[in-house]
Amino acid sequence: MGSVFEEKFGSTSWPNIQLFKLFQDNCSKTDTVKFIPEVENDYVSLILCHDVQQRVLDFALTHSKEKQFREDYRELLELSLIFLGGIPHRGVSFRVPGASHHARWMSKAIYCLKIYIFRKQFHMTKTQENACRDTCIFIISVYIEKWFRSYVAIEAPYQDILFIQCLINYENIDKQISNVAMKKCCGHLWYLNPEAAAFSFSDSNIPLPMKIKMVDSLKIEDGNENIIKRYITPMNNLTLLKISQISDFINSSSMKFFERFNIAIDFLNQNPEEWYKNVNYQKSMSVLNQVKVVNDATERGVKLITDFNDKITKDEEQKQFLMQTVYDYRHKYPDTKRSALSKHI
Repeated sequence: MGSVFEEKFGSTSWPNIQLFKLFQDNCSKTDTVKFIPEVENDYVSLILCHDVQQRVLDFALTHSKEKQFREDYRELLELSLIFLGGIPHRGVSFRVPGASHHARWMSKAIYCLKIYIFRKQFHMTKTQENACRDTCIFIISVYIEKWFRSYVAIEAPYQDILFIQCLINYENIDKQISNVAMKKCCGHLWYLNPEAAAFSFSDSNIPLPMKIKMVDSLKIEDGNENIIKRYITPMNNLTLLKISQISDFINSSSMKFFERFNIAIDFLNQNPEEWYKNVNYQKSMSVLNQVKVVNDATERGVKLITDFNDKITKDEEQKQFLMQTVYDYRHKYPDTKRSALSKHI
């Protein structure tokens, strides 16, 4: 997301993004009743067809009702709903613009959506307005669904392949964004190896015929000349990625995955349609559903240390104890509702 933003707005060495700072300074003059959803922009409506709009509306409404790791996650979902002309379950409201640090891509997405929704009340150049519009289209049509499911480990390999293919096809909408996003994404394909790809055996989003192909691919020896190492694919092999399937990332090395998690593999001899009846498959699902992608937990950890670093103590030992105490407290008391605060420990 950060690379997409820089592609459209340009890079800057300033600690704060000037356009966002101006919007923040002028927020007191903004009439929040007079917002403009994207449906009133013909260009945006043309790019975001009815099917895309409805899919994202349903997705954002469903996930905004669920508990989110951070409040700005929910804000992004609700802004996406408003952008598309929908109404969040908590009603239409807008939070006062907060900090816009370069390291936080979420703030960039939130600011771009807010600025574009209030574009008639906030003075921008035509170049800035178009850059904001193009960034919003990317957020809505490509990024938001993938981001909010990215923490689910069993879905990650399959979803990442679909995401890459979506980015490749995005060149038909915006070649600049497609190129810069693909270049960034290809730098993270190192993890998509045959062992990690085996998470997909538990992914209910994968069609049954594809799972049959995945089982067959387990017979292919790692190192076979016919196997192309797609998981270290450089930018010049995008054509290959465009036609890749999750079964292409599976081979005999994928069996290490089952050994690592101590999963019995007798279900692989059954039709994938019957896997859910298999006791060992059920056990594997209960284990693998608990595995989360590291990035999200890391981001929350960074936020925690940012909030408390040097504010209470500068002693390193005491600081580590403080972090553990705060983390434990937040786990026991996830919110400030009376029911949570009065809960017996």
